[in-house]
Amino acid sequence: MKKFFKFFLVFILTIFILAFATLTLVDRTPPSEQAHYEVMMKRLDSLNQSLKTKDSETFKVGYSKVSLTPDSVMALAGYGARRPKEFEGILDSVYIRTIVVQFPSQKIAILSADLLTIHPLMTQRLHERAPEIGWNKDQIFLTATHTHSSIGQWAPGLVGGLFSGEYEKSVALEIADRMIESLQKAEENLMDAQLGYSFSENPDLVLNRLVHDKGEEDPFQKNLVFKTRKGNVIFSSFSAHATCLTSQSKQLSGDFPSYFHQALDMDTAVVFSCYAAGPVGSMGPETGIPDQYERTYFLGKEIANRIETPSLYKDSIQTVSFRVPLELGRPQFKISKNLALRPYLFKKAFGDEPSEISALLLGKVLLIGTPCDFSGELALPLYSYAEKKGLDLILTSFNGGYIGYITKDKWYDMEKSETRTMSWYGPGNGWYFSQIIQKIIDGIHEMGTMDQ
Repeated sequence: MKKFFKFFLVFILTIFILAFATLTLVDRTPPSEQAHYEVMMKRLDSLNQSLKTKDSETFKVGYSKVSLTPDSVMALAGYGARRPKEFEGILDSVYIRTIVVQFPSQKIAILSADLLTIHPLMTQRLHERAPEIGWNKDQIFLTATHTHSSIGQWAPGLVGGLFSGEYEKSVALEIADRMIESLQKAEENLMDAQLGYSFSENPDLVLNRLVHDKGEEDPFQKNLVFKTRKGNVIFSSFSAHATCLTSQSKQLSGDFPSYFHQALDMDTAVVFSCYAAGPVGSMGPETGIPDQYERTYFLGKEIANRIETPSLYKDSIQTVSFRVPLELGRPQFKISKNLALRPYLFKKAFGDEPSEISALLLGKVLLIGTPCDFSGELALPLYSYAEKKGLDLILTSFNGGYIGYITKDKWYDMEKSETRTMSWYGPGNGWYFSQIIQKIIDGIHEMGTMDQ
């Protein structure tokens, strides 16, 4: 009996030590009371003070499309449950699409890839190579379509393998090199342009997949329309996840954004289109069509048809672009409501890459890119905030880093994937990110816009 009790005590002690070494309590200290908040606010204050009113300038626009479709079979990225991950056919090709806007004094690019996300390894390689061709990282606004059926194998680590397949470093580097190629090609066909902005409301095409009727949806499709002598160059962003194709699909595809482009290819008034995932956190596609391939085609064609014609075009605008490092609290990967993995284990499993917030002003249109699945519920008050400041706000996700989901704070303790498994940096980050975005809006507003 004594041996049994001794064994039992050793067993309990071992469990306790393991638990102490691997688990910690979820820290519920509000971001406003943590050190990273003050650092970030001071950084944004300094940034805003450096912003100066820019003269409006005429501009030229160029565009390019560079293929990412592989020559051999690869793993698909997007669904951890997809097994096997290797694709069995090509439903449609995937691309990098780039729009370059060239001013007399500067240039910027909007670059979107038919990928689940832009991994930090791609971003690092792109930023390292950009000066070789006359670019710097602040000039390149990155985003992705967030298709869950494009190429994978670009993410290292345990979690990277789960969602992206067996890691091959060369894949991430090759994708970044294709981005460089797309920038070069887009500069080869520059032409005079005018810029218009429009939006449409599509509440019938999006749902709140997290809390359904208890929450809100972001119904807004936001569009930039560059009018050129050859036709319109269109950039469009919508909030629905590119998940019309399920984990049961084993075919390579850009999901509904591919069919969005195919529909616009049939429009004789359009010469090029580029699509970006908007604030897709908590937002799912809604079509009422059970067949996954039919709903993919329907949604892409529908949002292409709903692009509104701008009421006003400008041939002279001002521009500002930058990327600012993002400060975060310690990572808290939850395994229950109040228990989380210790940060060192999180970093081993998920990586520890830096992240940034990106911004691009074109006239009165302000694009802000986030390194996450940013929630459409959080976007709605930010649209109104920007409008009061005289700005049209476009929010996008996947700007070259990834820190999980940023959702409305009231849902943080829900036992759902977005809030339990994929909210990695503790409670209060919905508020924190909203503060950051509002502060950027304030800085742009205080800089003064000349395109009234």
